[in-house]
Amino acid sequence: SVKAPEISIRGWQFYCHPSLSELTLTAQSISISDYAFQGCPALRTVTLDGNGGVESYAFENCSVLNKVAVNVDSIGQNAFSYSEVNKAVICSRVMEIGNYAFSRCTELSDLDFQDGEQPLQIGEEAFAMTGISNLTIPSRVSSIGRFAFTQCNQLTGVMMEDKEGAGPLEMKENAFDGDTSL
Repeated sequence: SVKAPEISIRGWQFYCHPSLSELTLTAQSISISDYAFQGCPALRTVTLDGNGGVESYAFENCSVLNKVAVNVDSIGQNAFSYSEVNKAVICSRVMEIGNYAFSRCTELSDLDFQDGEQPLQIGEEAFAMTGISNLTIPSRVSSIGRFAFTQCNQLTGVMMEDKEGAGPLEMKENAFDGDTSL
């Protein structure tokens, strides 16, 4: 657990670190570079809170990672893909979820988008092939990318919140393609 005014973690810094099990970073500014924690076999929980972002592949393929709470400006491409995340909290500060960010997190069943003032963009295949069963999309979501929730075969319901003054939602083609239970 680290609290500091500014936290910057370079690419590959903790790549496949064998004993790192929990990561909590709180700072005014957080920057986690590409591949920084990729493949950490013991990492179970990640909590991030601060301005900045998580770059591409930062936590990809963390085999026992099961809980993620992210309150940064952006989540990069493939940031958590191929991990065993079962609960993800996307906090109010997040404005962008990159392409494939949580793709193939097959255990992801609990996805909580917290409401906020900033618009949120969800990238292509961001949550493709996950275990999400019910989904509530807050009114702050301004766009949902192509195939964003494709092949989420446990998905049985989608609720889109409507809030006065919220902008239009741009939903790209096939956003929910192949969801056999929907």
